[in-house]
Amino acid sequence: MSLVTRADTAEYEVRKLMEKQHLFVMETITRRNFMAPALSKEVVLASRMSGFKQARFAFLASDLQPFSMYNDFILLSGRSYLNPLSQGSTRKFNFLIEDTTYTGTDTVFVISFSPAKGKNFEALKGLLYINSDGWALQNIIAQPVEGDLKGMRIQQMYEKPDGEHWFPVQLNTDFVIPNVELGGHLPTAISRSYITNIDLNPQLRRRDFDAVAVEIEPMAHARENGFWQQHRSDSLDLREEKTYQVLDSLGEENNFDKKLKIFESLISGRYPLGYVDFDVTRLLDVNRYEGVRLGAGLYTSERVSKFFTVGGYGAYGFRDKGFKYGADGTFFLYRPLSLELKVTWFEDIKESGGTFLPFKRRGIVSNELRHLVLDNMDKTKHQSAFISFRTLKFLQLTTGLRHEYKRTTNGYQFETQPDQWNSKFRFTDKTFKLMMLQIN
Repeated sequence: MSLVTRADTAEYEVRKLMEKQHLFVMETITRRNFMAPALSKEVVLASRMSGFKQARFAFLASDLQPFSMYNDFILLSGRSYLNPLSQGSTRKFNFLIEDTTYTGTDTVFVISFSPAKGKNFEALKGLLYINSDGWALQNIIAQPVEGDLKGMRIQQMYEKPDGEHWFPVQLNTDFVIPNVELGGHLPTAISRSYITNIDLNPQLRRRDFDAVAVEIEPMAHARENGFWQQHRSDSLDLREEKTYQVLDSLGEENNFDKKLKIFESLISGRYPLGYVDFDVTRLLDVNRYEGVRLGAGLYTSERVSKFFTVGGYGAYGFRDKGFKYGADGTFFLYRPLSLELKVTWFEDIKESGGTFLPFKRRGIVSNELRHLVLDNMDKTKHQSAFISFRTLKFLQLTTGLRHEYKRTTNGYQFETQPDQWNSKFRFTDKTFKLMMLQIN
């Protein structure tokens, strides 16, 4: 078989496959509350992904395009573009009336826009549909003129759900994925978001919003078909149903859920082993004081309890020929306020003058290269208890007690009395820390 024939065959097979199904399908149902000027809370009620039974994450329309088109800049996939509806836009865009349509007594003007010649800015081109009823935006179609996102096309459609105010009811995004070719074709990501059950005068209070802008309900990944059928704005077509059937079968046969959970656990530093998780971050470390350090750690998993995790670790340094060990427990007292209690005990080495952050999780790979050259260490016996919780919506409060017994290893001594030197020290301190949480 010739190379040309093989290429033609591959392209034909991909085309036939795409006539029957998509490469991938994902659905999300959310409830969003908003209070001017910038308070927002979105709760993921259901999330479904082809090939997986328990995908514990969700895709939101706001990840690709903004909810409103009336800001000076339009944020698309993290990049800002000047809005053709912003003040002074007539100096930077060319506008041309392409068509005029009529709906009852109202007129809809179809206006094309593109960047003016000689202007240098992140620009969009497309069409504006302006309704004479309030001279409001009824529809917009736009795409970047150039750059990495020039294969992206967005659309927003507006209606008057209360008969008075224009409000977005559908958000569409099409994005050609560059540098990926399947059978001679570039795959396209297609997003359709339908906004329903709109209440323009909800009885909301500021305390209904907190620092968590997006929250996923615990059972969002396990909704029954009846829930989906009740909330879908449009039923699944044959290609979408076929995609679920094929990929769900592949996922079950190849255990996609288990592999995804392992991947998520490795990112968090924990490898699942049933009722316990293996602490991957304790496996290997390198520094000038210990040389190569090998260790292991085990912690209880959510299968034991979702309200606490306890565990410990052990390690050995081949250069200092010393064993280290420790244990800790974290108790999740009230998740809506991130109320946690952590108790820690260890006998280990710590950098002289270093700080202890009780709620900081270790990563698999440290981005601090200075850790590799550390040789000024203290042998440390540590006991502590800390509590942390969120207060006033955007503040995280941490308070607790710590007691440490340290012995220097670099020859440093303190003269307690004439001719009496000491290299052992005891520290007891109380911590009170307020941290401003990021507001999205």
